[in-house]
Amino acid sequence: MSRHPRLGGSLQIRTPIIRPAGERPMSLDHAFLLAIAVSAVAVLFFGIPRSQIREALISFTCFQALTWPVGFAITGLGWITYPVRIFPLATDLGFLFDYLFCPAVFTLFQVRYPQDRPLMVQGAYYAVYAVGVALLQSWVADHTGLIDFKRWTAYNSILLYLAEYWVARRYVIWFLRRWAPSLRGER
Repeated sequence: MSRHPRLGGSLQIRTPIIRPAGERPMSLDHAFLLAIAVSAVAVLFFGIPRSQIREALISFTCFQALTWPVGFAITGLGWITYPVRIFPLATDLGFLFDYLFCPAVFTLFQVRYPQDRPLMVQGAYYAVYAVGVALLQSWVADHTGLIDFKRWTAYNSILLYLAEYWVARRYVIWFLRRWAPSLRGER
């Protein structure tokens, strides 16, 4: 870390995550951040049918808008911390996980949702996605330095993801019913 020269040393500037070649090898945490970004882009690129791009964009931005205040509340209350993050001076949140990976997974959830299946199948679909993301988050917290659960558990994450998925899906359904005809050029 170095001190900012014009501010009299009151602001500490942290060194960037990606370092010049040969300076220092990438840590496991940074490699995992890169893997999160690559996997999220792969989910979006390979998992979304071309015919559902508009629904995917709405789903992605809706989930980002939902995770922003929820993430701030959780980190602000000190329940979760992100010791290693992309933008340490801009936010205390895990940017790649909260704003790229989780919205990408929700987008896949939304465009592949089993709408015409029995209610039991739909409930299981919610559970599989919520538990899957929560278990991944818990594994990351246990095996890397990216997430530190202070007063948070995987069960809290499961409940949070179930609620976020339900709210975001309701919004996307409402939005598509209300605005989808105008998006297609119909009146």
